[in-house]
Amino acid sequence: MREHDSSIRGVADVGDAKTLFSFRDDGRVAMTVGCNRLMATPEISGTSIRIGPVAGTRMACPPPLEELERKLLAALEATGTFETSASSKSIVFKDANGELQIALSQQE
Repeated sequence: MREHDSSIRGVADVGDAKTLFSFRDDGRVAMTVGCNRLMATPEISGTSIRIGPVAGTRMACPPPLEELERKLLAALEATGTFETSASSKSIVFKDANGELQIALSQQE
């Protein structure tokens, strides 16, 4: 899923962020904010999801991507549920308290 209107822990894509999040055919998720490539195998049951542990490359990221990537990793760790919308081609991830962690929508 390529993002257009996305946010990670309340921060919209910034500067050079090229946020990508995709569910792969092998069951893993791949993601990036435009710096390191990250990968994880989610555990999904209904609308519950646990993502982690996250593996990835370890390049030094320039600001503001470095902070955005840290927020992405923290948001993934906190994620407990997800909701999708076929009409808006979007997915949101929330924590156990229902607080929005990540919002992504597919770019046309």
